Amino acid sequence: MRVDCNWALLKAIEIATLHETSVVVLVLAIPNYLKWTARHYHFMFQGMKEVRHSLISKNINFRMIKSDSPVDSVAKLVKELDACQVVTDFLPLREKLGWDKNIASALKVPFVRVDAHNIVPCFVASPKQEYAARTIRPKIMNILNDFLTPFPDVQEMRLTSFRNTEEKELDSLYDAMISQGSFNKQIHQVDEYFKPGYVAGIEKLNSFLHKNRLGRFDTHRNDPNHGKVISGLSPYINFGHISAQNVVSKAQEFSKENKLSSKSLAVFVEEIVVRRELSDNFCFYNSNYDRLECAYQWAQDTLALHSKDSREYVYSYETFAQGKTHDDLWNAAQIQLVKEGKMHGFLRMYWCKKILEWTESPQQALEFALDLNDTFAIDGNCPNGFVGVGMYH
Repeated sequence: MRVDCNWALLKAIEIATLHETSVVVLVLAIPNYLKWTARHYHFMFQGMKEVRHSLISKNINFRMIKSDSPVDSVAKLVKELDACQVVTDFLPLREKLGWDKNIASALKVPFVRVDAHNIVPCFVASPKQEYAARTIRPKIMNILNDFLTPFPDVQEMRLTSFRNTEEKELDSLYDAMISQGSFNKQIHQVDEYFKPGYVAGIEKLNSFLHKNRLGRFDTHRNDPNHGKVISGLSPYINFGHISAQNVVSKAQEFSKENKLSSKSLAVFVEEIVVRRELSDNFCFYNSNYDRLECAYQWAQDTLALHSKDSREYVYSYETFAQGKTHDDLWNAAQIQLVKEGKMHGFLRMYWCKKILEWTESPQQALEFALDLNDTFAIDGNCPNGFVGVGMYH
């Protein structure tokens, strides 16, 4: 959901230039997508206003529609435009992979998928599910520099008579999604903490670099009392408002110019590259990524062995959601998640493990934790969230 630093869009422009034709960007607003709430739809739609403006300034056509069937919506526009090719981005979740497969089968034109989500494409980094960060790390780091190539500028395309979606239509579409959707509409916006869009994401990145937060990242990132040291970039990367590759390139450049500790940069790259891409690898190669069945058998056996252990506290979902357990630290983490749309990463480990301790079964614990994370976290409903919550359990 961005124009700059987007390999998928650049591929579409390359194809269009070769065929001496134009580019149309189609964005589908999916009702009741995963566990999105009004918070997530607001973040998406506000970001799309920037995307629309940037695309049209380059004579790249833009259309955003409500779609109950992505396959039918894409096929209909391809037929309407007599399109020569279709390009999509990569997301390793069941829903998107299923749409990709069915769209490719339905079309009579080439269908191209570009991994603009990762730096080292998921299907290049490894052909199989990796066991842990230590097994995927060398595979990624050995070729990372090969993929940190500069992004070409987005060139201006030829002007067409295609009718673009107007900004007021985006507002109407958002209102329709809110009024007609069956998702949770009570979860408030978090613009005070995470303003949507590319510009806000770049501002967050610049603040992280220029306010000496990157320089302290290795020593303070795991201390919630130094919460402002963390980057706060995951919502923007999750929604595609900014590019992980651009973030890493800027961090490397800044670190070199300011002679920062190489350890801080290495730790940051470990999180934004290795750990992120490990999550994509897991979801891509393990379709049970949000179920207990995704775990190795020894882990499932251990959970089953202790599933009937006595528990001092057992809480309902509502008690967890409201942050009303007996534990002030846990409550503080949950309240931050509800209020700000994100909790400190180090606290999330504690938060997850206690849910396992305070629920009736491992199955219920995973269900509660994923639902809480995906409902309130702006960076929920993504590979990092599924793998992070599951791993901490």
